[in-house]
Amino acid sequence: MGGAAGPLADSSDVAPDLDGSNDYISTGLAPFVNGSVRTFEGWAWRDTSTTADTLFGGTTALLYLPGGGQNVEWYPRNSAGATWVAAWPGNGQWV
Repeated sequence: MGGAAGPLADSSDVAPDLDGSNDYISTGLAPFVNGSVRTFEGWAWRDTSTTADTLFGGTTALLYLPGGGQNVEWYPRNSAGATWVAAWPGNGQWV
């Protein structure tokens, strides 16, 4: 996803421009390699929990919020995932 002018650094930052319609950041850096250790950091705002929302993902794994609740799920496409029940603190706030 390309960068777009935004509210930071005098409106000249290159932050991703997400319009709120099924957006997420995908990377070609192959971050999910067996035996590797990675740290990901970011901010997210969830308006409603009626739909599933992907926080981070690619072709090999997803970190997402399923619809209908406040769970957070890790879904590696080739093995068992994990669910953190009620881990999302709620809608209408930056997390």
